[in-house]
Amino acid sequence: MDIINSDIDHARDVLNGIYTDNYSRIYFNSNEDINILFNNFNVNNKTGLSILSSGDQAFHLLNRNVKNIDLFDKNKLTIYYYYLRIWIINYLNSFYPLENINIQYISDLLNKVNPHSDQEKEVYDYWKKFISFFHEIDINSLFEKNNLYINKINDLDFLKSKLNNNFNFYNIDIKEIINLDKKYDFIYISNVLEWIIRSKDDLCVVRDNLYNLLNEDGFVICSNVCKNGNNGVGSLIFEKYFDCYRLPYVKMKENNKYFSPGYCYTKR
Repeated sequence: MDIINSDIDHARDVLNGIYTDNYSRIYFNSNEDINILFNNFNVNNKTGLSILSSGDQAFHLLNRNVKNIDLFDKNKLTIYYYYLRIWIINYLNSFYPLENINIQYISDLLNKVNPHSDQEKEVYDYWKKFISFFHEIDINSLFEKNNLYINKINDLDFLKSKLNNNFNFYNIDIKEIINLDKKYDFIYISNVLEWIIRSKDDLCVVRDNLYNLLNEDGFVICSNVCKNGNNGVGSLIFEKYFDCYRLPYVKMKENNKYFSPGYCYTKR
């Protein structure tokens, strides 16, 4: 319960606009066109590690029949939102929460939930405490909202069959040295590299982490949110251990311009 109380305190800070490396606003939905990106890869029956963020990416990977997906994020609050979304899918048959999410909506949802694991029970207890602490507060400031890309899955039946508690969540920063005793067929890191592209030291740590976490011939999927792609510095650093590929250009929905939705690093 001490962990839950600490996370509630940090959630209060976020609601008040106070952020740290491990506690910040949660993406309500992804800022990427996930289908355009993932259409370039075959993840069927593969094991994966994915950044958690809004959860959109993990759900779409599960819907593409990955064998198993583990999750990581430096923002601890993402795992609470992920379970909230699992419950919304399972009990409300909706892919996204109510856009103007509120305490009553969460309270009504919790009344339907029956936790099936220790981790799920812990998350359930967190949300029960959350709604009691913040029952008079507008909680929308907890979320970073972006309406450009709504990556909705309309038919949820297959996704529901893939949702279970057989995953690990790692509250880690990929810029720090990672030691996990698991390897994966692929890793999805969204546009993390676009945030650290100016730091050669950080890029080297990320590269080494990814290399050590991948099976032979494993690959890394990177998105190109800021449209600056796999620039020279990142490519040169990764080419020591990886083959680097830019994904084919596609037309953007919002302005009909062409861009590459991402790039891929394949372990050598």
